[in-house]
Amino acid sequence: MHSVIPAWHKYLGRAWAPDFDCWALVRAVYADELNIDLPFTGIAPDTLRKSLRLIAKHPIRSKFEQVDAPEHLAVAEFSSPDAHPFHIGLYVVTPDGPMILHNPKCGVVLEPRLPENIKFWIYRG
Repeated sequence: MHSVIPAWHKYLGRAWAPDFDCWALVRAVYADELNIDLPFTGIAPDTLRKSLRLIAKHPIRSKFEQVDAPEHLAVAEFSSPDAHPFHIGLYVVTPDGPMILHNPKCGVVLEPRLPENIKFWIYRG
């Protein structure tokens, strides 16, 4: 029996870059897996506080609904203990269980543990 390799798998190990940050990973996977073209936000990843304020007000935010129980490819929003978002990734369901696919500055990784301070968002566009 052959297993199907998900489209997101090709991004594992890809290096972080200013033009391939955490939002760019989400955009790429949504385009590959769901045929959804999410917009480029124009938000610079090196200005975190400013970026977070812009993301909170960006029109794309209204296309997502926050959910308590994540589904495959839900956007995972990482927050600090004081509830300030600082990073995003994707909730993916694998044969080994749920994991988070994300692009920290070390490059795209798949992590089996779910952070404590995380919110999940489903695209409802």
